[in-house]
Amino acid sequence: MSRPPTRRLQPARLFLGVNESQDVFGLDELAAVATELPGFRYEVCVWKPGPDRSGPTGTPADLLAAALPELGGTAPDLYVCGPPPLVDAVLRTAALAGIPPEQAHRERFLAT
Repeated sequence: MSRPPTRRLQPARLFLGVNESQDVFGLDELAAVATELPGFRYEVCVWKPGPDRSGPTGTPADLLAAALPELGGTAPDLYVCGPPPLVDAVLRTAALAGIPPEQAHRERFLAT
């Protein structure tokens, strides 16, 4: 009797960007996912941090640029959603790093 193939979970990383520190949300939920899903990590960055900010600052595009060297040349699949300028910045960062366009999936949030 043959055994089913072992599934290897792929690592997943979430970069959540907000404008200001008071805009941060969902930390309890993210921590719960990180506890339950092996290989999941998240970072929250603040674009316009206040003086008390101790975590990452900038945008998700900045965090992506800093994280890509850790991959040793492996091009990850990217899933980005947000306002068009943010999505465009992430896509530019990805292109500069040599990530093929078909590996960068996007959804732009438009004002309603």
